[in-house]
Amino acid sequence: MIRSKRKQTSAFYFRNFILLSIALIAFSCSKKTLIEQTVDPGTDTIPVPASFKNGIFIVNEGNYNWGNASVSFIDAKDYIVDADAFKQVNKRSLGDVAESMKILTIKALLL
Repeated sequence: MIRSKRKQTSAFYFRNFILLSIALIAFSCSKKTLIEQTVDPGTDTIPVPASFKNGIFIVNEGNYNWGNASVSFIDAKDYIVDADAFKQVNKRSLGDVAESMKILTIKALLL
């Protein structure tokens, strides 16, 4: 009796896991593709967005002692990826390791 109840419970969780996975895959797809813009190191050919209001910031941690942390921005309207938004705005790299970001009114605090 106990063994069959365990079997039913594990079958219930497995079935729900499969259904949830299928639902996530089906509803997470988007027909719009992301467009990544790159900048030639010698020239600043991509204009810096006037506003970072409609999008998502992504803090890329980087490797310890490599100095390659960065902040990316994805425009929610056009799905354009700005791979290194921090460097374009501040004209310098972010530094070694970035942990998190907090937006305070019109400024961002990076740790």
